[in-house]
Amino acid sequence: MISLVIENYILIGLGGALGAMMRYVTFLSFRGRDFPWATLIVNVTGSFLLSVALFIPSHDLWSLSPLVTVGVLGSFTTFSSFSLDTLSLYEERGLRPAVRNVALNVLLCLSAALLGMYSVLILT
Repeated sequence: MISLVIENYILIGLGGALGAMMRYVTFLSFRGRDFPWATLIVNVTGSFLLSVALFIPSHDLWSLSPLVTVGVLGSFTTFSSFSLDTLSLYEERGLRPAVRNVALNVLLCLSAALLGMYSVLILT
């Protein structure tokens, strides 16, 4: 039992490192833009991938679940950056861009999660 817990911690740590590197590459690809596209992209992509990972029949992915769901996707997406980006947009550009950021993140992430869930349900 303890070895399984330690194994999960190791998987989560390895996945977290990979997810953080993926997030950083995305950030570098979109820096200097007039809108926080990197955060939006990682949140939408992460919402889709998390729902796909969680709806794949558990026997196929269960052994990698801590690595993928908590590790990779947990560190790839980030709500704290979303919050900070929204506050920065509000301070620098006003209410409209901040509200647009909130609306796009919520609507697109929920849509991506639904798409991921239904794509797995349709394919299985």
